[in-house]
Amino acid sequence: MPAWLMQTILIAAGGATGACLRAGLNAIGKRHFADTPWPIATFTANVVGCLAIGVLHVWLAAKFADRSELRAALIVGVLGALTTFSSYGLEVAQLAEDKRYLAAVGYVLASNAIGIALVIAGLRLGRLI
Repeated sequence: MPAWLMQTILIAAGGATGACLRAGLNAIGKRHFADTPWPIATFTANVVGCLAIGVLHVWLAAKFADRSELRAALIVGVLGALTTFSSYGLEVAQLAEDKRYLAAVGYVLASNAIGIALVIAGLRLGRLI
């Protein structure tokens, strides 16, 4: 089997796992935290994903640098489906580690401002359709 195909299959399997984890968190959140002011399931997915991507990024690079399929399955697949916020967090941290502070701050401000604005625009557009 070609390496690209194996990596694609592993990303898909990881993505299915991450999506199921997210669905489980959503079910738990609706059942146990429906009356809280926070979207607990999304918040949990985001913070757990941020911690996990930090740990996995370092651990995989140190222990399995030659196994890109593990990175693909776990980071792109599982965490990508669980939350893309973890990838965003890693990118901001890497900019800061590279001492590209202005780029990091700009990325945070632009991502949040534009992202939220586009969610609002999407809600409005969706209501018009």
